Amino acid sequence: MKKISVFIDGFNLYHSLDKNPKYHQYKWLNLHNLAKCFMQKTEELVAVYYFTALAYWNPQKVVRHKAFIKSLQIKGVKPIYGKFKRVERLCLNSVCKLPRKKKTYKTHEEKRTDVNIAIYMLEKAVAEEYDIALLITGDSDIIPAIESIKRLAPSKEIRLVPPIGQACYEIKDFADQVMKMKEKHLKTSLLEKEISITGGKKLVSPKEWFPKSV
Repeated sequence: MKKISVFIDGFNLYHSLDKNPKYHQYKWLNLHNLAKCFMQKTEELVAVYYFTALAYWNPQKVVRHKAFIKSLQIKGVKPIYGKFKRVERLCLNSVCKLPRKKKTYKTHEEKRTDVNIAIYMLEKAVAEEYDIALLITGDSDIIPAIESIKRLAPSKEIRLVPPIGQACYEIKDFADQVMKMKEKHLKTSLLEKEISITGGKKLVSPKEWFPKSV
């Protein structure tokens, strides 16, 4: 029986759901179950790693995100944290609606996710944790990590699942197998609307994150 470890680019997956209002109802997602959608019955799931960072400048988002992460931990998913960095970017007048004299703007940029995924994939390969790395991302920045694993641990397989709606033409060429994420996978992989935790408390899905029919 082949062992599978799963490496999920949390922001890449989130933005694939967020950019399409049709998929907003699937944000309260059981990533452990989602991973199983892309496995064979003869394969063993040994670990699911969720790479993310907290939007510290927005307390409401942090509260929702922490509740989601806690729900995932209850299901056996292991969060790996990066961070956001405040950066200054050039404003293009055709895109940016800033005063004419102002040519730059401040924003936040997520850091470390690609590096963290690369390190974990390589370390777990060397430690023989998995036979197959199931990678959920569409970010081509991870290509060097895949190449390193292929060079240092050539027996390991890389199974790529781009987040829904992403073509990911560049990264596909570096995987042993590419599988398509479909809406049916999201629909069957939702967390419970309410999850009980210690002290009689509950983790509750934000109402805009959950199908009204559930």
